[in-house]
Amino acid sequence: MKKSNSNVLRLVFAVIIVLMLQINIFSFVYATGELELYDPNTGFVSYGGQDIVGYTNITDELIIPEKIGEMEVKKIRSMSVYPSDIFIGEEYNGLISTVSQSLDDAYTSGKINELQENKSNVKRVVIPDTVEEIGDQCFNGFENIKEIELPDSLTYIGEEAFPDYLDIGYVEDGVRYISGIAYKCENVPDDGVIRFKDGTKEITPGFFKGNAEINTVYIPDSIKIIRSGVFENCANLKKVIIPSSVEEIDATAFSFTKTKELTFVTEEGTEAYRFAETKNINIELPDSSAVGDDTVDESSDESEDSTKDLNEENKKDVNNNSDHTSGSISEPLKTDFGDNYILFIVIGAIVVLLLIVGLVVIITNKRKSK
Repeated sequence: MKKSNSNVLRLVFAVIIVLMLQINIFSFVYATGELELYDPNTGFVSYGGQDIVGYTNITDELIIPEKIGEMEVKKIRSMSVYPSDIFIGEEYNGLISTVSQSLDDAYTSGKINELQENKSNVKRVVIPDTVEEIGDQCFNGFENIKEIELPDSLTYIGEEAFPDYLDIGYVEDGVRYISGIAYKCENVPDDGVIRFKDGTKEITPGFFKGNAEINTVYIPDSIKIIRSGVFENCANLKKVIIPSSVEEIDATAFSFTKTKELTFVTEEGTEAYRFAETKNINIELPDSSAVGDDTVDESSDESEDSTKDLNEENKKDVNNNSDHTSGSISEPLKTDFGDNYILFIVIGAIVVLLLIVGLVVIITNKRKSK
């Protein structure tokens, strides 16, 4: 009888551990934003409540909520239209998860693709000041937006986030700025020189992609990162003045641009200096006030003593990550773990259960051997 009670207790203990594991995994996935969740109150779909990836309510106004569930909305990754009937999974804090098979069936049947046509019904978009990031091609397919309200809280706008027909922000010296972010190169001055204004928060990925008119670009001290594809395939780019404030340069920032004919004006020990050495780009040391100073004459050539040319004739021209491709969001961004969370939970539970059973068997055999 004692042995029977002991086995029952072990089984109960094992079940409790498995249930706790399931709850913890679901909570972890939700908290880290790796699970597609539907909010029936607002009609929006998000990763964990913070990153919006789509919506279900088809109206002429798209009002982004400040919160989904208990989480503030920080990012709009994409804005696809979902059928609400695919959200039949577990509920967490009022948000309902999708089931991978339901989502896959909706794509396979063409149901989701058909719903995307309803984007053309949207006339007005309002984004709250909790939002800091808007993803690449986020509003792709919205053909009839008449009004869009953007917050000053934005710190990042992805490549081609908005349709070209939208006249938003303002243009200054050939650069279109949206919420303090250099979003697009509208036109290049006759001298081919672009100076971003002081205080620019960000330069959108792919900003100068394929631009054959620019020859000199001044990066302001306010920029910390030069992102992917900013100077991609710029055939006539000769000089980029980069301040020490730049802490990161994406490996694909200068893809398909002729590095042998390109010069970085930057200080020793900076990220730009290190990047130039790695990519065989010429380096020119600035005067004490040269970097970021609009008074510098970009057309003048410094003495050869201040120029460090790393492109010896016997070196090959290195292409900066030629396999780089620009991202496109035609459907919600998905992560394998988030889409298959039920499978992961089941597998994890089985593994833990087998471990517990094995441990019980070993302990029982040891006691019998005694």
